[in-house]
Amino acid sequence: MSKFRTFFFALIGLILMSGLLTAQVGLTGKIVGTVTDDEGTPLPGITVEATSPKMLGTTAVITDENGVYRIFALPSGTYTIRFSLEGFNTVVRKDIILSADVVKTITVDITMTPGAIEEEITVLGRSPLIDVKSTTKGMTQTRQFFEMLPRGRNFDTLAVAVPGVNTEVYLSGLSVDGASGAENMYYIDGMDITDMDDGERDQQAAFEFVDEVQIVASGYQAEFGGAMGGVINVITRSGGNEFHGELISYFSGSALNSKERDTLRLDPLDVTVAEYVNYQDLYGKDKVRRYELGFSLGGYVLKDKLWFFGSFLPVFRTDTRHVEWVPAGSAPESDHDYKRTWLNGQAKITMQPLKDLRLSASFNNNWYKYRGELPGRDGTGNPDKNWAEVGYDYPKWSATIHADYTLGTNLLMSARGGIFYKNMTNQQVEVPADPRWRFRKEAPGYASVNNLMFTADYEAAGLEHLLHASGWSNIGYADMFETKKQVRKRMSGNFDLTYYMNLGGEHALKAGVQWVRIEEDIDDTINEIYVMIGWDREFTHLATGETERGTYGYYAIRGGDSGAYGTFANPSSHRWALYLQDSWTPEFLDGKFTLNVGFRAEKEDIPSFSDLPEYQYAPIQFDFFDKLAPRIGFIYDVYGDANFKIFGNFGWYYDVMKLSMAEGSYGGFKWISDYYLLDDWDFTKITKTNPAGAGAYIRSYNWRIPS
Repeated sequence: MSKFRTFFFALIGLILMSGLLTAQVGLTGKIVGTVTDDEGTPLPGITVEATSPKMLGTTAVITDENGVYRIFALPSGTYTIRFSLEGFNTVVRKDIILSADVVKTITVDITMTPGAIEEEITVLGRSPLIDVKSTTKGMTQTRQFFEMLPRGRNFDTLAVAVPGVNTEVYLSGLSVDGASGAENMYYIDGMDITDMDDGERDQQAAFEFVDEVQIVASGYQAEFGGAMGGVINVITRSGGNEFHGELISYFSGSALNSKERDTLRLDPLDVTVAEYVNYQDLYGKDKVRRYELGFSLGGYVLKDKLWFFGSFLPVFRTDTRHVEWVPAGSAPESDHDYKRTWLNGQAKITMQPLKDLRLSASFNNNWYKYRGELPGRDGTGNPDKNWAEVGYDYPKWSATIHADYTLGTNLLMSARGGIFYKNMTNQQVEVPADPRWRFRKEAPGYASVNNLMFTADYEAAGLEHLLHASGWSNIGYADMFETKKQVRKRMSGNFDLTYYMNLGGEHALKAGVQWVRIEEDIDDTINEIYVMIGWDREFTHLATGETERGTYGYYAIRGGDSGAYGTFANPSSHRWALYLQDSWTPEFLDGKFTLNVGFRAEKEDIPSFSDLPEYQYAPIQFDFFDKLAPRIGFIYDVYGDANFKIFGNFGWYYDVMKLSMAEGSYGGFKWISDYYLLDDWDFTKITKTNPAGAGAYIRSYNWRIPS
């Protein structure tokens, strides 16, 4: 009764958590095997205990009637396994290296001999085992691995050590087997940190925070989706049964760099001429200083029950550039600073409240801000721009929670979860308080115009300064906009069951469900109005073709009485996935052959960003039957000792839709133009509070009705 009660409450807890949790890649592996006597007879009832410095407590299982044992939900690490039964010599297998890359399975078979219970046989020094159940192609990079190599400051800088992975500038970063960087999936502790707008990596983790980096290039099983390229997953550091800490410092800068290379450019005074120049010789080297100073501390609250780890590593970087404006003498030479600050921090708690239940929670923070901007080195920028005022704040963090519950040697229940949050706020440049007036006829049809044909009217009023050439405007287009917020959130849930059974060989069946919710709350609009003036032009009604004009033409207002101009929306989208997979090791071929078969079905929609009642539906929808993704693979353990395998796989994969398309095409960008007759040559009378200051209202057109 007590075991049933424990199982019941653990199951209820996991189901409740799965509603809050996020779909994640597998973060744990398993060790399996068969225990036999010296005549090859399976031994049931053997106690198998696994320990590791990376794992809370001890995991113990009992071999079944076939002598088979399975130890689930093991974090990466070096393990010691102890096999014991009264009447047999105890066997201890040491230095078993487990790397839990998407899910790692290693086999450790043991032969026990009859003998005194006090006698113990220790096996040492065997070469690392490989996974003979998986078709995955990739690499797991441990702390020992990347601490020996030259590397950058972020976790993905060593991914190119994996065959088929390259850094490609024109493919948005890491290219895996020819796919673009936007087709990868990035995770920290299993939490999806992929940018939901363009698919690139959207968070970072310094190597001092990282225990492992897992790069998977191909061969994913059916539980994984959304990647046409690779899967890059970071496992952050955990505590342990001993206290450990570090003081961290780092410096890099231009003072440590050699002379710059020559650069090929177009002559800023004659774009028909291409030339090689050395900017350092011309203007001096850009001065770059990057400082990092932080700490980490890990240990235990309760030995073998509750561990903790935390770290904090702020980064301060300043780039200084000397600019000589062209043409020479057009403006005084000047120096400009580009300052960036990252407040990087990470925390993790690992616990084992029940014998067969393990929980962990982690938090990763990358709050970021920048101040200032650098003009181009060739001096062609705008010398009148206040470059020092540019800047934004970017609060950014992710949090995860994991739960694994094992029941005997046949059943594993797993729930994974978390949330990702990012904002873009605190714009430093103040938006001008005046409307933007532009001399350009607006749709239907565009043309740059001027008011010089009415020179006599301006001269009579003594306002010649209001005369301008075609296309004139008083404010730059981008300068009108203010980003009040750009909040992006991702929440999702994953729950699955793994069950082992014997039917013509061993089957490892896994079934699960995943749910993902993405949301964007954005307000990037203009505060004033945007006035486009069609001097001496006629307004055309689209439906009838009729035309009309005022004394001086007509004008259009964006961001006026009819609504905002810019990106303004708060859409959300949901994705669901169901998957079933089986790893079957048949009885023939002495258990050397394994067949992996899986099937995945995904349901996804792209949200409408529109606030119009007639467009309150998802413009693009995929049902489960629209995104069916079968997977099949085989593995052959050539010598039967888990040291050499031949494997292959085939899979059907689907990308996930990005929000950038929906934002631009399905109502995210708001644009309604209000049209007026132009009966007054003084266009400065047209203001936000008095849009009809120069003429009567004609009508409005919504130019961004969702496609």
